[in-house]
Amino acid sequence: MASYFLGQPPSDDGATCKSRSFSVPIAYRMQTLAKFVSRRWWAVMLFWAVAVALLRGFAPAWDDVTHDGNLAFLPADRPSVIGEQWLEEAFPYDRAKSQIVIVVAREDRALEMGDFAVGYDLARRFRNLQGAAAMGRAAELDASANAAREKHDQVAANKWAERADRTRQSALAAFDEAVLFDELLYEHADELRDANAEGDDSLAIERLAEAYWNRALVRESLGENNAAAEDRRIAKLLDPESANADDEPLPHNAKNWPLLDVWTWRDGLLGKKLGDGNRHARLIILQLSNEFMDTGNMQLIEDVERVVDDVRRTAPRLTDAGLRIGLSGSAAIGGDMRRAAAAGIKNTELFTLLLVLVILTVVYRSPLLVAVPLISIAVAFAASTSFVALLTQLDQLPGFSWWSLKIFTTSRIFIVAILFGAGTDYCLFLIARYREELAHCGSAELAVQRALSGVGDALAASALTTILGLAMMWFADFGKFHYTGPMIGLCLVITLLTCVTLTPALLRVAGKRVFWPTRLESHGNPKCTSTAQRVWQWMARAIVTRPGLVLCVSLVLLAPLAGFGYSQSDHVTYDFAADLSSDWPSRQGTELLEQYFPVGESGPLTVLVRRPEGRFDDEAGRQQLTTLTEAMYVDGVKAVRSLTDPLGEFRPGQRTGASASRAWRRWMLAHRDRTNELFVAQNGENAGKIARFDIILRDDPFSVAAAETLARVDDRLHQLATDDSAWRGVRFAYAGTTAGIRDLRAVTRTDNARIQILVVAAVFLVLLVILRRPVICLYMMATVLLSYYVTMGLTHLYFGWVYGDSYQGLDWKAPLFLFVILVAVGQDYNVYLATRVFEEQGSFGLFAGLRRAIVSTGGIITSCGVIMAGTFVSMTSGSWAAYLPDWLPGKGWLFVQAGTLRGIAELGFALALGVLLDTFVVRPVLVPAFMALQARWMAGREQRLSAAAYAYENSTRISS
Repeated sequence: MASYFLGQPPSDDGATCKSRSFSVPIAYRMQTLAKFVSRRWWAVMLFWAVAVALLRGFAPAWDDVTHDGNLAFLPADRPSVIGEQWLEEAFPYDRAKSQIVIVVAREDRALEMGDFAVGYDLARRFRNLQGAAAMGRAAELDASANAAREKHDQVAANKWAERADRTRQSALAAFDEAVLFDELLYEHADELRDANAEGDDSLAIERLAEAYWNRALVRESLGENNAAAEDRRIAKLLDPESANADDEPLPHNAKNWPLLDVWTWRDGLLGKKLGDGNRHARLIILQLSNEFMDTGNMQLIEDVERVVDDVRRTAPRLTDAGLRIGLSGSAAIGGDMRRAAAAGIKNTELFTLLLVLVILTVVYRSPLLVAVPLISIAVAFAASTSFVALLTQLDQLPGFSWWSLKIFTTSRIFIVAILFGAGTDYCLFLIARYREELAHCGSAELAVQRALSGVGDALAASALTTILGLAMMWFADFGKFHYTGPMIGLCLVITLLTCVTLTPALLRVAGKRVFWPTRLESHGNPKCTSTAQRVWQWMARAIVTRPGLVLCVSLVLLAPLAGFGYSQSDHVTYDFAADLSSDWPSRQGTELLEQYFPVGESGPLTVLVRRPEGRFDDEAGRQQLTTLTEAMYVDGVKAVRSLTDPLGEFRPGQRTGASASRAWRRWMLAHRDRTNELFVAQNGENAGKIARFDIILRDDPFSVAAAETLARVDDRLHQLATDDSAWRGVRFAYAGTTAGIRDLRAVTRTDNARIQILVVAAVFLVLLVILRRPVICLYMMATVLLSYYVTMGLTHLYFGWVYGDSYQGLDWKAPLFLFVILVAVGQDYNVYLATRVFEEQGSFGLFAGLRRAIVSTGGIITSCGVIMAGTFVSMTSGSWAAYLPDWLPGKGWLFVQAGTLRGIAELGFALALGVLLDTFVVRPVLVPAFMALQARWMAGREQRLSAAAYAYENSTRISS
């Protein structure tokens, strides 16, 4: 079995211990490096030990410098980015950027009083948390005001102080609401207790003393000392422990929450839209200052779940079983995506380590040979991740303000998979050559030197294709692509340096002992032929004998799959929520929400209108807003909320006379101060000049149908803004999930086309420099492109079968990463094969050399491909871990949480499939068959030239 992985060593008929390095410029440098490493192995080991220690000591923690999100990294000129900027300018104070929607629903019957009481319990807790968070922001604003005063900037100090006072007022209003809900809940609990014949004390509900305590604190800061004293008295009465609390809002961590507002069904402005009147469900919406994929949302969603779980535990005291409480909204989905990513990273790291350990053990059956690659990869991983984390802080140094490097949460998954896979491959090739050289030379120092000289140039050349391929992603406009590719390439550079320095140094130290307890001679004896090697010999004979037949049959079998894959290239989904498996709370909460409320409620489309002249908040402006509101009712729009119709109740043509009660309520709402602040800019140069519209779509905000609705709205608005209309000069921008998804789709499609061209060009040029054979290089590029499209076809077929009718396409990130990695990594094995073929042909001729190269590289390249594919399979581990039996040893620690991001699982599957296709079809069949055809042509040409030369010589002799 071991010989299957390690390949057949050179036979005694002509093979020597002489290094057979490929004639490329890098070969000389590798020979120099090989001499240094074999003689100064101790310096190499010392260097890596010091380097890792320094990097780990000075670099920030990876999680402290990671970013996340997708829409936050769009180019600045995209409409959704401009819309977000306008929102920030026009509505700068307490602007919500994401939300968590809490759904309280009963499916079997209408909501009852006890169900409402559970809602009151939720509302009082989150209103109290909102007030505490506002107090924390007020303290920060006070600090900013004091800092401005110290700089003698009274204007700025007044501005900060005014904002602090407004924030304290909002905190007071939140605590008032919390106290109101607490009293409503207490009254209901009293009614239940009175109705119970036995006076069951288990129905008692703990009062929220924290709300009274916090209200006392904010009242004291506002100078309302008498009212504050009364609140303190009540708080101590409800909870005597309050007397020991310091003057900080409770709970203590609440002041750091990004909670701006809490909307409930009892809200006078938005209550009806949150379920007031719905028989089965009510909503509570938490408005947050964080982006929906903010790094802090993972902790936030866990904190929110703890509050909800506390309410679930007390709910049986208030109502019957069957009441459901679900979490939805953009921040809930974003938080779960971050948790799924974290679980996927952990699963990938553990599974990859275990897989590599098992494969190395099977291959080598020697503890030291297992330890050498693991030590090398561990050092490479530690050094590269620390170095990259350190580079993210380079812009803080003087003179480096131009520098920008960002790393992302999910980037670590790619680093783990590619570094472990590629690093193990590099070590396997080096160890295999070291075994050959040591078996023939006997000297560890000389064997290390010759092994590194023999394969070092091929390792460097093959790694260069992957590194440059990944580096081409730098030219992407989308920030995640722009940074991720070069960052992984940089990590791969460090991995290559580790494997060509530290690995041979470790082999030099161990010498022959590295093969213990097996015998080196058993690996070096050319007469030791395994079944697998006989298979490679049979394949080599078949390919060299009938290359045309082998090539044609292979292409006929692969062509239909490649054609299908090409036709599905654009079949991708941008549905972020679908990236989560159905067992995540936000997916379940979203499904519950969609049963009772429009799906568009979870992510309204925001339209911003900026006018150069006039105002929107006077009578003429209001009339124009009414016209715009009606114009936005295109196909796919359920409601449009604006200053003149805050609830979005009146579609075009609907009666709006003052006699209608709904119209009267509409008029009242439109003239409330809070409505004005929500829909028209109130401050600075934008006051009255920017209006906001919230459009509720009929379709999922992430869907293609929603993007098409946005396009119709955009067309309608631009039809209004003609040169001869009253809207001349008016500008429109969009914000929200649908707008961001539309821009993301447009940007990534352009990036995909650009990056694919650049990757193909870069990898081809590298091959041309390495091999200097244009025809073979072109054919190699064609084979990896064929492999990519076959992989795409098989992947679409597989996941279409798995997901059934719900399949919307692959995750939008999968095609580009699959293309870049497959095209770049796939050429690694082609380079290994080609360099060995040319080397053997130089010694044994065109056909014998090709056969020997196929046999000698078959096992080692196959083992490398299996390892690389296995590391990519680890990316899918979270999706199938739940199906493993519980009795499986190590399941609990190996899979920290079942379930991972669907896009990561799809990409991992596709990458593993593509690498296996390269390993078992492209490299052992397609490439050798073409090289055999080329060898036949070259041999035929030589025969024809020889015959022509012979004929010419004879004719010359006869004529003379």
